[in-house]
Amino acid sequence: MAGRVEGKRAIVTGAGSGIGRETALTLAAEGAAVAVADLNPRTAEETVSQIVDAGGFACSVQGDVSNDQGSAEIVRIAVERIGGVDILVNCAGIADVMPLLELTEDHVDKMIGVNLKGTLYMSKYAIKHMVGEGHSGAIVNFASLNALRARPNLPVYCATKGAVVALTRSLAVDFAKYGIRANCLCPIITDTAMVRKHYGSMPDGDEKRRRAIADIPLQRLGLPEDHARAVLYLVSDDAAFIKSDNRRWRHGRNVSRLSRIRARSSGVIRHFRVCGWRLHKGTHLMS
Repeated sequence: MAGRVEGKRAIVTGAGSGIGRETALTLAAEGAAVAVADLNPRTAEETVSQIVDAGGFACSVQGDVSNDQGSAEIVRIAVERIGGVDILVNCAGIADVMPLLELTEDHVDKMIGVNLKGTLYMSKYAIKHMVGEGHSGAIVNFASLNALRARPNLPVYCATKGAVVALTRSLAVDFAKYGIRANCLCPIITDTAMVRKHYGSMPDGDEKRRRAIADIPLQRLGLPEDHARAVLYLVSDDAAFIKSDNRRWRHGRNVSRLSRIRARSSGVIRHFRVCGWRLHKGTHLMS
């Protein structure tokens, strides 16, 4: 039986670890040839080895997404090695806790470079290839729940992830006529090395992690494979009529608040809230 993305060619950024790695593994398992892009060549090769050992096809591409030239080179090498690009998953991202009054220009530039410029430039060159080759494609950008709900001491992270949401809508509008779909995922806290490092850097990190879990009815943090399966759906033909959709991936966090849904809410909105997704006002499934 053919996989859900059999014969497709995918670039996944930030694929050396965490959600990016799990996404690359999932797409490869479903038949895609995957270009594993990461700033760290060692971790990228580790992901490639896992894919190849499982019978899939992948190559590693070392590069820096935070600037135009770096992104252009990543796409160029990926196209050369896997034959093209049908799917782009912008998963590379960084998060540093720093209050506004302590921000430095270097900190701001680094966060904007990876989180926003990386998504923008990778999309630019992947779409340029898709349009040039005259075929459709699918893009999934990773933002964060913090794009929609602020957290303390994360001003630049919240701002850059909010910009990714807006950028995704713009891409969907501009390139729908070419059959190119763009969607965005806004995950809640996910159990990755980056998040574990974040909690580990705090004196009360264990307690904050415990409180975060206690606020989720499923009583666990998100897992990379939760988001990888969402990506698989959004880039597959099953989601062929979905674009400019911003999905808040909350792992059941809203289930306890279902009684607040107004009677006029549609069955679709009820369904997505129970599943842990929420389609908020102003977000549409666009044709």
